[in-house]
Amino acid sequence: MARQRQKSEAETRCMIDEQLYQVGWEANTQEIRYFEGVRPDKGRNLAIAEWSATSTVSKKGYVYYALFVGNKMVSIIESKAEHKDIH
Repeated sequence: MARQRQKSEAETRCMIDEQLYQVGWEANTQEIRYFEGVRPDKGRNLAIAEWSATSTVSKKGYVYYALFVGNKMVSIIESKAEHKDIH
C-alpha cells in the first residue's frame, strides 16, 4: 500500500480556503489575516486567518480562522494535520 505524502500547513490552508470560498466565505490566508490588519467588516462574510486569541491555558495564541458575518463572530475553525495527535 503506497503512502500518501503528508500535506504541508500551507497546502492544508489552501484546501480549507477553497472549501470556505465554495460555501460563501471570503477566505484567503495569504491576504485575509488578522496580523495583516484585516478586521470584521459590515456586509462581508470573512474568514479571517490567524485571529488573535487568549485563554487561561496558553495566554496568547491564535485560532486558524474566525468566521464573521458582518461584525459578528459566528464560529472559529481550528485545524490539525491528519498525522498529528490532537492532545
